[in-house]
Amino acid sequence: MGKWTLFFYGSEYLKGVGVGIVLIYTQYGIISMAYKLNFECTNSMAKYEALILGLKVAMNIRNLQVYDYSQLFV
Repeated sequence: MGKWTLFFYGSEYLKGVGVGIVLIYTQYGIISMAYKLNFECTNSMAKYEALILGLKVAMNIRNLQVYDYSQLFV
């Protein structure tokens, strides 16, 4: 069984808030997603929104390691 790794990032910028995730599976490759949020929030809130998005995408995965953009294990 392969290992799944999830990286996530969220940030506020001049034109709104963006979040992104990268889901890596050792046997199949990389899935990446980026979204623009339609509500105002801080950088910290955007980061948590990215984590929630990543966990929703990875909902049925059993062997998952999660890291934030600074590669700290969450």
